[in-house]
Amino acid sequence: MALLDWYEQRRALRGRSHRARPSLVRHADFREHGGFEAMASLLADADLDAVFVANNLMTVGALECLVQQGVQVPREMGVVGFDEIPWATLVRPSLSTVAQPSYEMGKTAGELLTTRPHRARPVGRDHRAAHDS
Repeated sequence: MALLDWYEQRRALRGRSHRARPSLVRHADFREHGGFEAMASLLADADLDAVFVANNLMTVGALECLVQQGVQVPREMGVVGFDEIPWATLVRPSLSTVAQPSYEMGKTAGELLTTRPHRARPVGRDHRAAHDS
């Protein structure tokens, strides 16, 4: 399950005086099936009481796996997803999510690009070679 990438996991845990454990990171596709498979793998390999999942589609798959395994959410397993989608509140138990304000981030990026003075900035090795000659 693409929980947090290794660097972000270490940084998040360091602030809580915990050590990151690579054995708890699962990589899967970002859809329900990937979340299901990753959750099944975690349940088989680790004693957990909570997971952080990369997006809500994967979270739905992880929840489906937990239900099939008889794990009660949130009593026995806390589940937090990353990504905010409108139907997250329809899933039972409802999903806890970390919101990513995609629209606002895109709008701000567009505003910054349109208000920033245009400067042609060469990129890459070709510029250095032409400049140095």
